[in-house]
Amino acid sequence: MPLQPNIKTTTDMITQANMAYSSRRLQKILILLKQYSTLVGDRELPRITVPQKMMLNLEKQKLKKEIENKKKKIKFKSPLIISCKRSQYNHHKGQTYSEFDPKVLVSHAWKNTKSAGDYFTINSYGKNPALLRDEEIQHFTDFDINPEFLPVLESMNITSPTVIQSKSIAKVLEGENIQIAAETDIKTTTMTTIKIIIPVYLFGVISLTMLHTASSIECPQFCTCNVTTGEAKCQNTLYSGIPAFPNYITSLTYTGMNLPEVKKKTFNLIKDLDLQVLILRHNRIQNITDNALSELIHLRHLDLSGNGQMNFTQLDACLMDIKSPNITILKLNSFGWDNEPISIYETISKYKITELSMSRNNFKLLNMSALGQYVPNLKYLNVAYNNIQEIIPGLLNKLMIWRIHHNYVDVDYTLFNSTGTCNFPSLKVLNLTSNFVNHFENRFSCLDELEVLVLDRNPVKQILEDTFADLPSLQVLHLNHLGDRLYNIEAFPFRSKSLKELSFARNHFSFFKSARYLYFNSTEIFSGIPKLEAIDLSDNYFNLTDGVLHEMISHLTNLKRITIKSCKFETIPTDIFSKMKRLEVLNLTKNHIGQWNGAEVFGSISSLKTLRLDFNYINVFNDTSFPESFMANLKSIDLAGNPFFCSCKNLWFRKWIHSWRLKRPNIFKGYPANYLCINPPELHNTELKDYFPSDHECYPEKMNAALQSFIVLSLIGIFSVILVSLIYKGRWHIRYWIYLQRVKQKGYISLNSGDSSLYSGFVVYSDEDRHWVFSKFLKIVEEENDQTLCIHHRDFEVGKLIVDNIADCIAQSRKIILVLSRTMMTSDWCLFETRLAQRKFLNDDNGSLIIIMLENIQKKDMPHALRDLVDLTTYITWAEEPELQERFWKNVLRCIKNE
Repeated sequence: MPLQPNIKTTTDMITQANMAYSSRRLQKILILLKQYSTLVGDRELPRITVPQKMMLNLEKQKLKKEIENKKKKIKFKSPLIISCKRSQYNHHKGQTYSEFDPKVLVSHAWKNTKSAGDYFTINSYGKNPALLRDEEIQHFTDFDINPEFLPVLESMNITSPTVIQSKSIAKVLEGENIQIAAETDIKTTTMTTIKIIIPVYLFGVISLTMLHTASSIECPQFCTCNVTTGEAKCQNTLYSGIPAFPNYITSLTYTGMNLPEVKKKTFNLIKDLDLQVLILRHNRIQNITDNALSELIHLRHLDLSGNGQMNFTQLDACLMDIKSPNITILKLNSFGWDNEPISIYETISKYKITELSMSRNNFKLLNMSALGQYVPNLKYLNVAYNNIQEIIPGLLNKLMIWRIHHNYVDVDYTLFNSTGTCNFPSLKVLNLTSNFVNHFENRFSCLDELEVLVLDRNPVKQILEDTFADLPSLQVLHLNHLGDRLYNIEAFPFRSKSLKELSFARNHFSFFKSARYLYFNSTEIFSGIPKLEAIDLSDNYFNLTDGVLHEMISHLTNLKRITIKSCKFETIPTDIFSKMKRLEVLNLTKNHIGQWNGAEVFGSISSLKTLRLDFNYINVFNDTSFPESFMANLKSIDLAGNPFFCSCKNLWFRKWIHSWRLKRPNIFKGYPANYLCINPPELHNTELKDYFPSDHECYPEKMNAALQSFIVLSLIGIFSVILVSLIYKGRWHIRYWIYLQRVKQKGYISLNSGDSSLYSGFVVYSDEDRHWVFSKFLKIVEEENDQTLCIHHRDFEVGKLIVDNIADCIAQSRKIILVLSRTMMTSDWCLFETRLAQRKFLNDDNGSLIIIMLENIQKKDMPHALRDLVDLTTYITWAEEPELQERFWKNVLRCIKNE
């Protein structure tokens, strides 16, 4: 019998049973509360709360029940899209969800092992829109397209357009920009990977790429592709042809490949790229068709260098058929041409070529007039490494960089000024290295914009005065490797108001005062160059003792960079760099430097940032090598390649490196790999960082001396502590002895020298007992019994030393009255007065000492001297009881009056 729709499932019955049970329990609790309320009357009832966890469970069960009831009430007529094993998760077409309902995924709790066997199915409910055919347009012939493309489409079995094709082509024909997206399936994979090209009207081509576009193409395995720069580089493989590349590639470098035949179809897989740079160097190209590059319409830079077997006529025709209007850079290096390619100049005249390279060929004549005629926009020309011996002058107004080095040219004035006007008015960089230029003077005077002039390796004999003074914009001048023919350098040869960098290196010129057959003016050779910031004098000869180098460069106070390499310096010259307050780089590489005076060389230099002393003869560094002020701004120091001694002599250096690397980790260039030990033999080629001996190993005598010093100082310290303790303990004996010596020197009278006394008694008391002395003792003794007492708070003479006041007052008193208390025994001055009282007591016969015991003090607590006095003298004890005080005052007065 089929189940009725209103019958509950087992789970629902259990849930309802639990809820019913819980509700019955609550009802019983309420009944009990009512009964209890009748018993207690108006008294406050105790609060009974339902546990929070129980309440949450009840709320969850209630909410779950409500959701399930809602789903059961809704009867979906729409197709079932997601079918689940747990039907409560089914989803129908058009089904919506409230934002307040909990959203539970079909895969909810699948991590739980109890979910094993659960599943869901996604059902299709319609046809693929990408495959629906348009009922109105039955064939591609219904579009206004070129009939030549119809057979191509039919050969691919593509005759009728789909709906999405019809809609998109119609919009394109209306001249609108569109973005096409369509679904596909495995049946249409072949068709969707084909690009359908549809001509619009009589011109223009539209390319509709179905899903699988060039963006899905990966970089070939033998190439490297850079998404950021858009560059692809492939080289040195035997791959024949050019593969497809991702659509972000705009620059392709394809070198060392095997491309004997280059045709139009060679570039079929990359013709739709936005390819701007194409480099096909050294690819063994022998033949190239005239239309080979015709479809690369975005080409800007073309390099065909190193394909010397290529047919010249074919190359000319190919260049003629380039369709890109943007091509500006053409490189045709290493073709082995014996003659200048004038016809190619004419061919490329249709383009706006600004950069042309034809280096490493063999032509002997360079026609600048033809270049000016056919390539008037030229800004960069490279004809280096040819056999050029003659140059036909010509006008190139825009030429800025001309590299003609490594040829056989002897430049004369007509090359730059053949018609009365400058042929190259915009020229900024001219490189004439390794040519046959015999004279420099009067050759470049019309080049007002020239900034960089390189004349290395030319067989010049003389450099005359003001050779370069007519170049108002010149900033960099290189005159290196001039050879042995150079014998004369006149005064002010490099005078220039604009020159900033001068290189006169590797000329092996002997700058000696005693040099024979060589002429130069040491004080004026580098004069007249106020803006010079960098100079290179490497590989020349100097004698540091004759002062020539000092005369040559010490006045160049604006220098920022000095390079003097391989000049066989044995030390760093002094008094040369001290005035160069802007010096930042000092390069003394590959000399024979072994030691120097750091304070004299670097003491006043604080601007230096880079110092190179690598590959010299430095064995040992010490604390005088580099002053602390010199290291303040230094960012880089290169000491690599020196023959270091791994001995205790370099212990300071080793610590110095360690300390500075903690501050600036990258300050030592080449460290530690190029900091090697050469001595002792057993440590040869050991890295300096691995040699780090302790102070005890290197300086045992210092350690022994330090130990001895420690022992001596310890003994002195112990003796000092003992002596100070003894002095402190007997400080009053010492003070008393000093007093006696002063008395002898000043001739004071003896304490018992006369009968007449100014005071009846001198009272010794502490400040804490002052109240008792003034309120009771003075009142009874002075006011009531007409006795005169000496009280230090009252009777000491102002401005007199305390010691003298005490001594004089005791001498002028008939009696000494000690008011003995615990505070009195801790007072330094009271104890000093007691010592004087002791002396007076021992010298006098009349009982000059009166001791009043103000407090009950045990003798063991008294100082030794005071204890002796108490033992020898009868003391009077103060009492608080009135009947005893009367007796106390009688005894005190009797002693004072000697009754």
